[in-house]
Amino acid sequence: MGNVLACGCWPAQVTDLSFYKGYKGTETKDSVLATRWHASADLRTKYEVTQEQLGSGMNGVVLLAKGKKGTRVAGRRFAVKTFRRFACRTDYKREAAIYLLLDHANIARLEDIYEDPKSLHLIMECLEGGDLYEEVIAATARGGFDEEMAKDICRQMLQAIA
Repeated sequence: MGNVLACGCWPAQVTDLSFYKGYKGTETKDSVLATRWHASADLRTKYEVTQEQLGSGMNGVVLLAKGKKGTRVAGRRFAVKTFRRFACRTDYKREAAIYLLLDHANIARLEDIYEDPKSLHLIMECLEGGDLYEEVIAATARGGFDEEMAKDICRQMLQAIA
């Protein structure tokens, strides 16, 4: 496969994913990294990144992107999270590589990773149903979750980590 992941401040040894024994996807680890991790490629060839903010966090804003016509992601909506390389920790690549290999219905899919000299861009499935925190606040205002809803939420979270 070569050293697909080696560049910038991240360690080259990340290309060996033998540390992640829990991978159960249908693609091989090497094929996932070779086809969905794009070093030195421009994400704008496949995605149209808008200025619409979907959220924000410790590392900056999350923007909406749309798959361009003529690509396998045409018409789909994505969340783009960007990490600036100058502020990166050395374990970001490892975390991103693990996330890229996850394939579970209850975890947002990481579609692609793009690297450029200044940034690492994570292109993720855009989930638009709200978040658990907002639902907990709303349920508290209604008097709390009923037992069935609480069981369903716990089951989904536990399945994601099982």
